[in-house]
Amino acid sequence: GGLKIGLLEGDDSFVLGAALARLLGGYEHGERGVLGSVLKVLMHNPKIGQELPSFYKSITEYKRSDAPGLESSMWFEKLKGVMANAMDQTAAQVHFFQQLNRKLNEYDRVGALRW
Repeated sequence: GGLKIGLLEGDDSFVLGAALARLLGGYEHGERGVLGSVLKVLMHNPKIGQELPSFYKSITEYKRSDAPGLESSMWFEKLKGVMANAMDQTAAQVHFFQQLNRKLNEYDRVGALRW
């Protein structure tokens, strides 16, 4: 999806979003990190945004089936549950970046990305 933002009637939300992305710290110095780099790609290639995987959806939907719950009152079981959740989050992020990498590589191979 997209975020419709605007200050004045007729404002283009893509242009405002790109301007906000440029205001992120370290943009000119190459210190923007992976997600900042993804934002840069999207600023130059707005049409591919709808086809890239959703970070939020990837994180919320990725769950290990064998992760213990937090129902137990024993502290060790709770600790195991917290650790399993942390591992799930990490695995979900790795899965998201793998999907993102595959999709961006597909676009790059066919010459559909502007740099």
